[in-house]
Amino acid sequence: MRLTRRDLLVSTAAAAYAATRPDVSWAQEQPKRGGTLSVHLPGEQRILNPAIRASTGVYIVTSKIVESLVDLGADGKPTPVLATSWEAAPDGKTVTFKLREGVNWHDGKPFTSADVQYTALEL
Repeated sequence: MRLTRRDLLVSTAAAAYAATRPDVSWAQEQPKRGGTLSVHLPGEQRILNPAIRASTGVYIVTSKIVESLVDLGADGKPTPVLATSWEAAPDGKTVTFKLREGVNWHDGKPFTSADVQYTALEL
């Protein structure tokens, strides 16, 4: 990479400006809630069921409107979300999930195992 005099002057000017305006150049000390975040997605997401379509675009949208039974934590290990615990049968053919209590849909109806079955088998 070759550094020109113009590049050096622009970089120096930007650094000097940032040093004199910490309110503009640095993050706020306390985050503020609210506002609107606009995100550009490179393509239309026609299927928003992450169980069927695993892609970054689907995850970006559905992670704001849908919760899964289990998700991966920062350490890469399964973490409970709508399920509080799960147990696999010794033969590995059945997994039993204990669902979180007090979860309601947007219309106030309770979240049940029938909802899990429908999402897993019908969508």
